[in-house]
Amino acid sequence: MRKNIIISFLFVLLLTGCSNLLSSANNKAKFERLLSDDEYTYSLFIASPRELITLNILEENNITNVSRIQHEELQYIDKEYKFLKINRSPSFLVFDNKEMIYMTENQSDLVNFLQNTKNKE
Repeated sequence: MRKNIIISFLFVLLLTGCSNLLSSANNKAKFERLLSDDEYTYSLFIASPRELITLNILEENNITNVSRIQHEELQYIDKEYKFLKINRSPSFLVFDNKEMIYMTENQSDLVNFLQNTKNKE
Protein backbone atom coordinates (compact mmCIF):
# COMPACT_ATOMS: atom_id res chain seq x y z
CA MET A 1 0.00 0.00 0.00
CA ARG A 2 2.69 2.42 1.01
CA LYS A 3 4.64 1.56 -2.13
CA ASN A 4 1.59 2.44 -4.28
CA ILE A 5 1.26 5.83 -2.57
CA ILE A 6 4.93 6.61 -3.18
CA ILE A 7 4.66 5.56 -6.84
CA SER A 8 1.50 7.68 -7.27
CA PHE A 9 3.20 10.67 -5.67
CA LEU A 10 6.25 10.33 -7.93
CA PHE A 11 3.99 10.03 -10.97
CA VAL A 12 2.20 13.28 -10.05
CA LEU A 13 5.56 15.02 -9.60
CA LEU A 14 6.68 13.77 -13.01
CA LEU A 15 3.51 15.04 -14.68
CA THR A 16 3.88 18.44 -13.01
CA GLY A 17 7.49 18.72 -14.16
CA CYS A 18 6.59 17.78 -17.74
CA SER A 19 3.76 20.32 -17.74
CA ASN A 20 6.15 23.09 -16.65
CA LEU A 21 8.67 22.09 -19.32
CA LEU A 22 6.00 22.18 -22.03
CA SER A 23 4.78 25.59 -20.85
CA SER A 24 8.34 26.93 -20.81
CA ALA A 25 9.04 25.56 -24.30
CA ASN A 26 5.78 27.05 -25.56
CA ASN A 27 6.67 30.48 -24.13
CA LYS A 28 10.13 30.27 -25.71
CA ALA A 29 8.60 29.51 -29.11
CA LYS A 30 6.16 32.43 -28.76
CA PHE A 31 8.99 34.74 -27.70
CA GLU A 32 11.13 33.73 -30.67
CA ARG A 33 8.26 34.61 -33.04
CA LEU A 34 8.37 38.18 -31.66
CA LEU A 35 12.03 38.68 -32.55
CA SER A 36 13.21 40.53 -35.62
CA ASP A 37 14.23 38.43 -38.60
CA ASP A 38 17.67 40.00 -38.83
CA GLU A 39 20.22 42.04 -36.92
CA TYR A 40 19.54 45.24 -38.89
CA THR A 41 15.87 45.80 -38.09
CA TYR A 42 13.45 45.73 -35.19
CA SER A 43 10.13 44.03 -34.64
CA LEU A 44 7.31 45.85 -32.81
CA PHE A 45 4.73 44.19 -30.60
CA ILE A 46 1.91 46.54 -29.67
CA ALA A 47 -0.81 45.98 -27.10
CA SER A 48 -3.73 47.94 -28.46
CA PRO A 49 -7.24 47.23 -29.75
CA ARG A 50 -6.45 49.28 -32.88
CA GLU A 51 -3.46 49.95 -35.09
CA LEU A 52 -1.62 52.84 -33.48
CA ILE A 53 1.58 52.37 -35.46
CA THR A 54 1.85 51.35 -39.10
CA LEU A 55 4.77 51.16 -41.50
CA ASN A 56 3.37 54.31 -43.16
CA ILE A 57 3.46 56.22 -39.87
CA LEU A 58 7.04 55.06 -39.34
CA GLU A 59 8.03 56.16 -42.85
CA GLU A 60 6.47 59.59 -42.23
CA ASN A 61 8.82 59.87 -39.24
CA ASN A 62 11.84 58.70 -41.28
CA ILE A 63 11.99 55.38 -39.42
CA THR A 64 13.10 52.56 -41.67
CA ASN A 65 14.56 50.11 -39.18
CA VAL A 66 11.31 48.24 -38.41
CA SER A 67 10.55 45.13 -40.41
CA ARG A 68 7.42 43.88 -38.67
CA ILE A 69 4.57 45.19 -36.54
CA GLN A 70 2.15 43.01 -34.59
CA HIS A 71 -0.92 44.47 -32.86
CA GLU A 72 -2.85 42.42 -30.31
CA GLU A 73 -5.59 43.19 -27.82
CA LEU A 74 -4.75 43.09 -24.12
CA GLN A 75 -7.12 40.18 -23.42
CA TYR A 76 -5.36 38.04 -26.04
CA ILE A 77 -1.93 39.04 -24.74
CA ASP A 78 -2.93 38.18 -21.18
CA LYS A 79 -3.86 34.70 -22.36
CA GLU A 80 -1.15 33.95 -24.95
CA TYR A 81 1.77 36.18 -23.90
CA LYS A 82 1.35 36.34 -20.12
CA PHE A 83 5.12 35.95 -19.72
CA LEU A 84 5.59 39.46 -21.20
CA LYS A 85 3.79 40.92 -18.16
CA ILE A 86 1.92 43.58 -20.13
CA ASN A 87 -0.94 45.03 -18.12
CA ARG A 88 -1.74 48.31 -19.88
CA SER A 89 -2.91 49.28 -23.30
CA PRO A 90 -1.30 50.75 -25.23
CA SER A 91 2.09 49.20 -24.63
CA PHE A 92 4.88 49.17 -27.20
CA LEU A 93 7.62 46.55 -27.16
CA VAL A 94 10.67 46.60 -29.43
CA PHE A 95 12.63 43.44 -30.22
CA ASP A 96 15.89 42.95 -32.02
CA ASN A 97 16.88 39.51 -33.29
CA LYS A 98 17.84 38.31 -29.78
CA GLU A 99 15.76 40.01 -27.08
CA MET A 100 13.29 42.70 -26.09
CA ILE A 101 15.28 45.92 -26.03
CA TYR A 102 12.69 48.56 -25.23
CA MET A 103 9.22 48.90 -23.71
CA THR A 104 7.05 51.96 -23.23
CA GLU A 105 3.42 52.97 -22.87
CA ASN A 106 3.98 56.24 -24.72
CA GLN A 107 3.80 56.38 -28.52
CA SER A 108 5.99 59.50 -28.74
CA ASP A 109 8.67 57.82 -26.66
CA LEU A 110 8.58 54.86 -29.03
CA VAL A 111 9.00 57.09 -32.08
CA ASN A 112 11.88 58.96 -30.40
CA PHE A 113 13.60 55.69 -29.51
CA LEU A 114 13.29 54.37 -33.05
CA GLN A 115 14.49 57.65 -34.57
CA ASN A 116 17.52 57.72 -32.29
CA THR A 117 18.47 54.14 -33.09
CA LYS A 118 17.70 54.15 -36.79
CA ASN A 119 21.29 53.57 -37.83
CA LYS A 120 21.52 49.98 -36.70
CA GLU A 121 23.75 48.93 -39.57
